[in-house]
Amino acid sequence: MPSQNIIRALLGLSTANLGLSAYTLYNANEKLERNWEEAESRMDTLEGTLRGHIGIIEDSLERIEKTLDTKHGLGKGMSAKTEALYGGRGKDGNVGEKS
Repeated sequence: MPSQNIIRALLGLSTANLGLSAYTLYNANEKLERNWEEAESRMDTLEGTLRGHIGIIEDSLERIEKTLDTKHGLGKGMSAKTEALYGGRGKDGNVGEKS
């Protein structure tokens, strides 16, 4: 009889351990997925910002070289290229196009 109680106790502990492990792995996977999506969103925002800054730098270089081609004249507004860089996303293949 005592050996059956030990076996039942071990079986109960094993079942509880298995359930707790499955629950922990499920929650860890959900957290990793959520963190990945948030990181991807931040990287998309950062990519657009960097592309916009590159466009502004290119506009400044063109202005220095006196070849700035903007919609509103020299030094006013962003060029079409800069606006396209701000709006485009590289991973979608839309670099240089407005999204």
